[in-house]
Amino acid sequence: MVAAEEAGDNSVADELMAEWRSRLQRALRNNPEAVETLRDVLSQLGDPTQDPSAVTQRISLKASASGHARVYQQGQGTQRNG
Repeated sequence: MVAAEEAGDNSVADELMAEWRSRLQRALRNNPEAVETLRDVLSQLGDPTQDPSAVTQRISLKASASGHARVYQQGQGTQRNG
């Protein structure tokens, strides 16, 4: 889903979101005890709409190179080589 969103393919991301939503609903229907556990986990995470810092990170990168050295840095996202 993340790869689809990063590629700008919202239709695939939407389909995947719907599929996982359906799987989660089915799992919770089959295991009602898990509903309260999930609520507890979600409450521990907090509401990111109320506290934007809950979903953001501060990333600081510093590098130096000399001679024929190369520096590759990535603060966020997925790196694919080759």
